[in-house]
Amino acid sequence: MSVLDQNSRRRRRAYRAAALPRPFNVATVNLLVMVTLVAFFIGYLVLNNRAATKGFTIRAAEQRLTELEERGRRLDLETVSLQSMRSIEQHVGELGFVPVTQVDYLNAASAVAVK
Repeated sequence: MSVLDQNSRRRRRAYRAAALPRPFNVATVNLLVMVTLVAFFIGYLVLNNRAATKGFTIRAAEQRLTELEERGRRLDLETVSLQSMRSIEQHVGELGFVPVTQVDYLNAASAVAVK
């Protein structure tokens, strides 16, 4: 070893000794940074997974809504067709009803049910 190398080593040791002591360990800081990064990454994955799940749920709800709207339209059309006069006349014949020839009305002034 040369004298210059020894002098530079002595200076470095003196500089290190004169430097302020570190209040923390570098390995501890590195570990803390790594744990923080891993925690952020896991949090990102959790949030991303929730967003994807909500997207699938929304898509399924939209499909269900479309199906129910279509079913509502079909039921409305069926209601209109069943309320048509032709449909009513057909059902009257199937049930065996007969047409009314004479209508008799009751008089509300009679005292049949009065004490």
